[in-house]
Amino acid sequence: MNTTIQEVINHKKLTTEQLAKEWKKLTNYKSTPDKMSFVGNNIIYHYCLEHLIKCRRHKKLSLVEIFENPIEKEKLVEQTEKRGRTGSIANRLFECWRINSGSITFFKPCEAIKMYKRYGATKVLDPTAGWGGRALGAVNCGIEYIGIDTNLELKPAYDNMFKDKDNIKMIWESCLEVDFSKLDFDFVLTSPPYENIEEYEHMGLWKNDDDFYKNFLIPLIDKCRKYCKGKVCFNISPQMYKKLMKYEYQEASDTHALKEQKNGKVSDLIYVW
Repeated sequence: MNTTIQEVINHKKLTTEQLAKEWKKLTNYKSTPDKMSFVGNNIIYHYCLEHLIKCRRHKKLSLVEIFENPIEKEKLVEQTEKRGRTGSIANRLFECWRINSGSITFFKPCEAIKMYKRYGATKVLDPTAGWGGRALGAVNCGIEYIGIDTNLELKPAYDNMFKDKDNIKMIWESCLEVDFSKLDFDFVLTSPPYENIEEYEHMGLWKNDDDFYKNFLIPLIDKCRKYCKGKVCFNISPQMYKKLMKYEYQEASDTHALKEQKNGKVSDLIYVW
């Protein structure tokens, strides 16, 4: 398999016609509480895959790193052939890497839509915007969205993805440095980094739990709760929530289950304050 990393990126690229159809699917999508959908996922892949494959699970290699290392690439090729899946070579390599690495995931637009409708959100703040799933959810609902992120590498992707969407605004700074008192929002929905489990191209590692919880997560939740006019919702793992409780943080008032799209099993939760 002489596939290049650019071919892997290109296999998720859509034609102008295909992209238009995906946007139409998103804007026309009707959500219900139990409905699972892949709506909007292809839009994220189209714009953000080249950045997603630069990320890694802790102590695993990113797909870019694997392709830069002939020995590691050969291992991936062998593992891909053993799996015997159908589809293009580029997609088979990508999916094998996702399985092997534990998968770098993104927040699904369909889940954002559920949350916005469940709590009647009209002006959303997303202080760790990530790959754009929650912004796409706001496009479906026709509500205002302010995203914050430090990864300037993603700015061109966001500029292209939302170039004609006036309800989507982005701030490219640290969320802890942004003055939330100057922002108008009645709902917070975000998915912060899972400690050091996922390593992003623009971020270093936290030194320890105190560094992550005391210096980042707790101050961020507090800041959101101080200035939000409505509910504050954080997608974190149950293990992270247990640690948050060990720091004697106030218990969440509600939870929302995130289900895996393929099998419908509950994987993580959204905690609501």
